[in-house]
Amino acid sequence: MKKRIVITIFLASIGIHLTAQQLWSLEDCLSYAKLHSIEIQEQANKKRLLEIEGRSLRNSRLPTLTANASQQMDFGRSLASDNTYQNTSAQTTALSLSSELLVFSGFDTKYSIKKNGYSQLASEAEKKVTAFNLALKVVECYYQVLFQREMLSIALQQVEQTRRQEARTKVLIENGKIAKAELQDVYAQLATDESSVVEAQNNLQMSLLELVQVMEFSPQETFDIQPVRDSLVVEASVPIDTLARWWKCHPEITRAEYLQKAAETEKRVARAGYYPKVSVGAGISTNSYYTSAYAGNSFFHQIGDNLQKTLYVSVSIPLFNQHTTQHKIREAAINVENVKLAMEQTKKTLYKEIEKAWFNLQAAYGTYRSAKMAVQATQESFRLVVEKYRIGKSTIYEYNQVKLKLTEALSKQAQAKYSCLMRQKILHLYLHQE
Repeated sequence: MKKRIVITIFLASIGIHLTAQQLWSLEDCLSYAKLHSIEIQEQANKKRLLEIEGRSLRNSRLPTLTANASQQMDFGRSLASDNTYQNTSAQTTALSLSSELLVFSGFDTKYSIKKNGYSQLASEAEKKVTAFNLALKVVECYYQVLFQREMLSIALQQVEQTRRQEARTKVLIENGKIAKAELQDVYAQLATDESSVVEAQNNLQMSLLELVQVMEFSPQETFDIQPVRDSLVVEASVPIDTLARWWKCHPEITRAEYLQKAAETEKRVARAGYYPKVSVGAGISTNSYYTSAYAGNSFFHQIGDNLQKTLYVSVSIPLFNQHTTQHKIREAAINVENVKLAMEQTKKTLYKEIEKAWFNLQAAYGTYRSAKMAVQATQESFRLVVEKYRIGKSTIYEYNQVKLKLTEALSKQAQAKYSCLMRQKILHLYLHQE
């Protein structure tokens, strides 16, 4: 029996991958998760795409420069120097260089750049929202590991208590104060306690696995966490009426505000379809012509003689485009209304979540105080039962019942303690956004 307990404890120490090299704090887990999160990396890529789009929009204000060159060879009937077609071969070379600048486009470029800037800011806020949601998951998993570890500790303590009870029972049997049958009840209780240790160990392994998966941690590496530095549970002191000034700084609100500005700017972009577009351009071109029937001037002489320079102004006035611009403006207006509605819903949801986090912390603290008092009372009751059993005035059944109540009280206290610590950290995350 003793060997089974030793093996169980050994497996418990192996299962949590305890390593002396590094114990991860909550801050370490949060930093690692944010650095390796696939969702955050995807958000960063979206931001980079928007930055490229912004540079492209700004570069659209620059003039274009195009060079063209062509060489054409004709066989059979070709145009001769006297402007008649003859059976001869001909070669034509054409060279040109042109540039064009869009002078006015109905402020389309201006507002497109402005919209892109708001979209980049919204994307950055979206990245912070993703990081915040990830932090909530890491905090929940981290404290769940601490809770399961304490549950394992409680289970091991129960095994130790049952072992001591086994020794006391054997002494009472030797003194003739109780029947030998009660020793079998102790053995049965010991087997139950050992089974609880195995179950607690499995729960701890599963909670560690969930934390590792949330963090995107490499499974080949060993991993274990350290207890929270401040294990004292303090009552939340933030009054509910002061939460309104905090939630406005949350990245979800910031993202909604920038999305609204981007949607409003899109209306200005759509209105650009009503305005004319003005472009200016310049070009230079030349060519040479050679036919086998007539040698003519040399190639470079023709290039110089045929040189042509061009300057032009182009104005494009939209008279009727099948109401496309009008429809785009209406779509943009509807989109603005939808974004405003989404922003109001975001505000309500976020404020509700912060209120819920605050009330949950108050409830968790009250539960912890009650559980702590219950543990103190149950521990005293258990101490009295142990004394009575030692002198033969209590049965093993009564002992096991009180022991079970103590185990339940300790479990509820551990659950309330880490629930309170977790909710306190969650509220801290809501109220202290970077």
